[in-house]
Amino acid sequence: MAGTGTILPGLTTNPTPQTFTFSGSGAGTLGGTTGTYSCGFNGNDTIGTLLAGSRSFSGSCNTPCGTVGVSGSYDRSGATLNADGSINSGCLAPWTITVTCHFGVTGTPPWVTFYLICVIRW
Repeated sequence: MAGTGTILPGLTTNPTPQTFTFSGSGAGTLGGTTGTYSCGFNGNDTIGTLLAGSRSFSGSCNTPCGTVGVSGSYDRSGATLNADGSINSGCLAPWTITVTCHFGVTGTPPWVTFYLICVIRW
């Protein structure tokens, strides 16, 4: 899955609580269902700096069998973001997910836009 998001009030080297939104899509197979998965997430970051972040996320994914609810927690260190969560509603619930992403910022400080390129293990 690959996509972009916004983080506010924006990342700097000073710890500041942040909120973020993300949307992305990618091809995959889950429970024998192959197709395109499009997801949107919102979350919070309690330590939000350019170099680190962690907290929780929730949102939904449109899948070949319908919309599913997803929630979990993440930890970001530099360009690596790892997350654990679950599909907690919809046609694929219950299912556990593990996510590994490459995180990057775009623009200039304070960085308010970011991108993720992720591998999701269902």
